Amino acid sequence: MKENTFDIEKVTYSMKEERFVEALSSLESNLASQPNHFECLYLAAVCSRYLKNYKDAQNYLDRLLRVNPDMGRAYQELGHLNRISGKMRSAMAYYRQACELNPALIASWNYLFQYYKKNKNKQAADHAEEQIKKLQSIPNILLYISQILNEGKLAIAEEKCREFLKKNPTNTYAMSLLADIADRLGQFDDTEILLKNAVKFKPEDGELRMKYALILRKKQKFKETMEQVNILCEKFPDNLSYQAHRASEVMQNGGS
Repeated sequence: MKENTFDIEKVTYSMKEERFVEALSSLESNLASQPNHFECLYLAAVCSRYLKNYKDAQNYLDRLLRVNPDMGRAYQELGHLNRISGKMRSAMAYYRQACELNPALIASWNYLFQYYKKNKNKQAADHAEEQIKKLQSIPNILLYISQILNEGKLAIAEEKCREFLKKNPTNTYAMSLLADIADRLGQFDDTEILLKNAVKFKPEDGELRMKYALILRKKQKFKETMEQVNILCEKFPDNLSYQAHRASEVMQNGGS
């Protein structure tokens, strides 16, 4: 599938200008020759929703999920359609699925937060709010990179992440993203170096240090892994996940 043969940026610009009829016409024209172009199917569903053609939107999403069953944004759209029709439980289930597949979908987190808060589910609401705050603190380009990375577009994500890091060489979120890309590509040495440097820039970030410990574990550097897990447990004594990781390391490798 040649996703680059169609000018997606032109269509998305039309959508930002709220010219949904024009955008949908271009998308349908391309789908006539490339019926499985999943980005076109997704955008066609979005256009149809804004035009209140909900049945068409559902049809586009059905086609999309047959082609790309793990696309988080498709489940977010299903969440929107169900919410509009008043099927709140189904909507929230789709939003949860969207966030599991693509944790960078801030709209899904927002609707989950509102729902949990209204239904007095404090623990779930606090978690959703924490994710929202985290995503809101990220530059838009990194949020976009996170989203496409979670959809498996590694080459584009890597290119844009490197471009960002050239201008912002100490941004630890970008370093973590690039490390994730390297890990998925099997470039574990690069992953380790990126996370090691990120931890130096932000030593109080437990999530970063945990990622660093995990890549050390993957590379069978057991002593170094134990050192990082011990630091996490010292810095965050109430974090049960970190305590569990230390217990696991002790059991498997005799660490202390």
